[in-house]
Amino acid sequence: MHLADSSLGTLRLIDDFEAFAAIPETAQADILRKLPWIERLMKAGHGTKAHIVKSAAHALGVNPGSVNRYYAAFRSKGWKGLLDTRAAGLTGRGLPRRFREAIATESIRHQRSKDAGTEIHRFFVDRWNLWRTTGDPQYQIPGYDCPPPADPATGYPYGWSPDNLRRHAADSLGKALGKRGQKHASSLLPSVQSTRVGCKFLQVVFFDDQDYDRKVWAAGLSKSARPVGFNCLDYLTGAFLDYHLRLLFTDDEEGRKKTLTSREFTWFAIRQLMEAGYRTDDVGTTQVFEHKTANAWSNQELTTFSGHHSYAEAIAALTGGKVIVARSGRFNEASISGMLFKPQSSGNFRAKAPLESLFHLVRTYDQRLIGQVGRNYSEAPEELHGIEKYEEQLLTAAAKLDPFHANQLRHAMLSFSESAGLYRALYRAINARTQHALEGWKACGHTRLIWRWDPSSEQWFNRADLDQLPAPVQQHALAVMDSDPRCIREVLLSPEQAARAYQQDPAIRRLPESAVPLLIPREWAQLRPVESRTLKIADPLHGSSDRPLQFPAWFTNRAGNVERIPEGKKVLCYLNPFDIDRLYVCTEDGAFLGTLHRPAPGIPMDVESAVAGLEMRSVAKADADAEFRHRSATIVEERQAMRRHNDSVIQTGRTEAENRSESAKQAARTRKVNAAAASLDGLDPSALLVSGNDDANDLQDHCTPASSSPFDPSQLLNPDL
Repeated sequence: MHLADSSLGTLRLIDDFEAFAAIPETAQADILRKLPWIERLMKAGHGTKAHIVKSAAHALGVNPGSVNRYYAAFRSKGWKGLLDTRAAGLTGRGLPRRFREAIATESIRHQRSKDAGTEIHRFFVDRWNLWRTTGDPQYQIPGYDCPPPADPATGYPYGWSPDNLRRHAADSLGKALGKRGQKHASSLLPSVQSTRVGCKFLQVVFFDDQDYDRKVWAAGLSKSARPVGFNCLDYLTGAFLDYHLRLLFTDDEEGRKKTLTSREFTWFAIRQLMEAGYRTDDVGTTQVFEHKTANAWSNQELTTFSGHHSYAEAIAALTGGKVIVARSGRFNEASISGMLFKPQSSGNFRAKAPLESLFHLVRTYDQRLIGQVGRNYSEAPEELHGIEKYEEQLLTAAAKLDPFHANQLRHAMLSFSESAGLYRALYRAINARTQHALEGWKACGHTRLIWRWDPSSEQWFNRADLDQLPAPVQQHALAVMDSDPRCIREVLLSPEQAARAYQQDPAIRRLPESAVPLLIPREWAQLRPVESRTLKIADPLHGSSDRPLQFPAWFTNRAGNVERIPEGKKVLCYLNPFDIDRLYVCTEDGAFLGTLHRPAPGIPMDVESAVAGLEMRSVAKADADAEFRHRSATIVEERQAMRRHNDSVIQTGRTEAENRSESAKQAARTRKVNAAAASLDGLDPSALLVSGNDDANDLQDHCTPASSSPFDPSQLLNPDL
């Protein structure tokens, strides 16, 4: 369709014939086909516009909505609003490939995505103007050999509208990669799907550290502090196997923060193997660490007694390869090869997605607790600044008060002990939850059936209760369930219930305490002598600022007998920094002795703590008494002999030796009398005993000459003899 074929009313709708003539003929024809319908819509009376729109849509081969958009565009921009730039070849489809690539490159260089489209358009239009006015090739637009002509309607080349240039900007992934880097861009990549179906208990155990989103106060600190800690999670059951909690505080003596360390984490990883165990079958156990804080030691300058220079080597050798260490991926390369500048190395948190998602659940559960600091300090409640200042004043005042009145102060934050108790309950609640949507849960068989007698009853029974019923009653119960599905229900197990069901797996073995010297570097051990039957170790977190930890120097050996470490003997001590009630000791050459247990410090006038302390003291005293009794046996005998001697002199007037001699003589006389009485029937032997001096008491005088005839008892019967 041409201008010559158009009506006068249609031509009146074209206000700039010079600009209209500059556009391609196909675009002119398309506009001239639309303008008559626009003219009719402008003149349409009330109630007739819908019929015209429907007719125009049929004639133009579009839907009625497009006709309405044509009409709105005309009312806004005139005939230029009807120009289909794409169909006319005036859009990005007609833009040179190199120019489109230049647009994408500029979109990466502009950091602010919201304003980037407008600024990119301004950049290229200014460059185009400089090129066409100066002819300087340094302003040449990529993809063009000469400056493109301007669109009379806009003043810049066809297809160069801000919206069109914005469409050729880099996509979201390209922008993220160019502006931020690989780590941020990875969130826009397709997820790597994984499933717990087919996994075994303790086959994969995730480890990570976390900072809790709150602050607490603690006695002995001058400022409030933030709780931090480690967590480990079994992948199959989704259960927290263990958690560790302490404060991220600044040491006033050292002037630095007491952050989580690789040494603490190594002990945490070992404790998981000691308490939860590891798999000894072909699948084994994989401990998934990160590259920073939640990472065990690895140092060529450190060595275990087994000769290894890292925890990963030591645990693999100790378990015969049944326990291996894996680490999440790292973002430590430039966005693309050759970009020269590398980012700060960081781990890929998506490798530990199951644990990271539960960290979110922890924050969901604890969000009502006071002392919130937000995801970071810039997002903290505004009043936190004032609360922290007030807590500093309270802690300063508490240090000057007696313990009773210091405990009467009311704080705007939880104490560390209060928060520790709450988080203990929180983790129990998370492990005990049954309302969850853990992936593959039913496919793993982590469900149980419950049933009831009547659909209106609120009393449910376990499947095991059905087995306890008599056979006829069982059949009746099964019939009730078959007849009414409301009487039976499948419920999800909690993570704790699922983990408990697997703990009796014969393939699971717990790491013995004797493995400590084989996994912890010798350089971390402390050589300490036994003094006063105790071993004294400094608290690893508080150092010299607190009393040393005291451990009674005896342990229970493998045979179940109590052994004592000799006084003065030096032993290597391995102290778990967050389990300071246990001390693992071995000889200087690495032979494991046993585990010492620290009694909790007693509270004055507290009966339970006093009894516990006295029990420990009684064991030490009994041990010392036994040793002293053995060594002083000779002294005891001498003193007992002295007492017997003195008692004899005092009571009998004779020495003990004299009493023994007299007793021997009396015994000899008694034997002789008994022998004589044996030859006389019916004679009372006591009649033969006469009183007198010692010689007269003898039946045969030892002074009688040898030639004399021996005494014959029959002489007593014949007085003439």
